[in-house]
Amino acid sequence: MEFLASHDPLTGIKNRRSLEDKMATELSRFKRYDTPFSVVFIDVNKFKPINDTYGHDCGDRVLQYIAFELSSLIRASDEVYRFAGDEFVITLANQTHEEAIGVANRLTEHFTERTFKYANHELQPRISCGTAECMQGDHMDELLKRADHALYAVKKQLAAHT
Repeated sequence: MEFLASHDPLTGIKNRRSLEDKMATELSRFKRYDTPFSVVFIDVNKFKPINDTYGHDCGDRVLQYIAFELSSLIRASDEVYRFAGDEFVITLANQTHEEAIGVANRLTEHFTERTFKYANHELQPRISCGTAECMQGDHMDELLKRADHALYAVKKQLAAHT
């Protein structure tokens, strides 16, 4: 029952409820020891057209693929969570903002070099990432909001170049 309450049934990774628990722990650790803590907010680019073109089963498979790849690319001390829909969050313990940007760049690059096969189709799901580092006085919502704003700045920049 605990596993079901803490994990996303589609992707098998931890869910938003687990993220809230982790964030409370990391924010407490940050306040007490002043250790760096960052997050990466991730969105699957052009996910709606995948669902609309190939169907929701394909969209589900893409989310499973993204979750698996993200989980395999992070350190054992980091965790990936399904935040909502096609959005994910990665918590980076003991990581500065600059280090989080490096992680985000590495993840983004990973997906630009991969294809995903579904039925007779080769898809190229891509991600965009926004990062933020915990600051004194932060609450979970503030930290995630900064990362989300950074994500949408990246997406806006991508849209300007396409």
